[in-house]
Amino acid sequence: MPQLDTTYFISQIFWLTILFAVFYIVVRFLIVPKLNLILSARANITNDSESFVNIVELEITQMKIDAKKKAEATDALIKRLEDEAAAKYDLYSKDLLFKLQKKLDKDLGDATKEAEKLIMKNLQSEEMNHLVVASSKNMIFQLTNSEISIQELKNLMK
Repeated sequence: MPQLDTTYFISQIFWLTILFAVFYIVVRFLIVPKLNLILSARANITNDSESFVNIVELEITQMKIDAKKKAEATDALIKRLEDEAAAKYDLYSKDLLFKLQKKLDKDLGDATKEAEKLIMKNLQSEEMNHLVVASSKNMIFQLTNSEISIQELKNLMK
């Protein structure tokens, strides 16, 4: 077996040392620096991402606070507008009620006057009927010398 032959030991140790040195130099000066660059870039990206996440979380928190303030301001504005609308409605309804009451009072006064006129006309008409009936009764008595009842005269007039 040639591996166990002592004449080849020196050349094998020589090549082992050369290959080990080459691999060491390649790993030490090429691969490790590139790995360090990659790892530091990852660390920077992670740190940047974490800081970005923190910034975004702060912005979200601030937006929530702003949204809450705006919602409260909007609620206050809605309440104020509701109160103003209610006040305007009350004022308008009172004004409208006053105008309607005034118109109703005027219409009621006009209707009352008209009713009074009709009642007076009706009373005058009844008074006239009563006078006509009484005069007719007197005339019939004077002409015929006989009494006739008022009811009979009223029946004759109808």
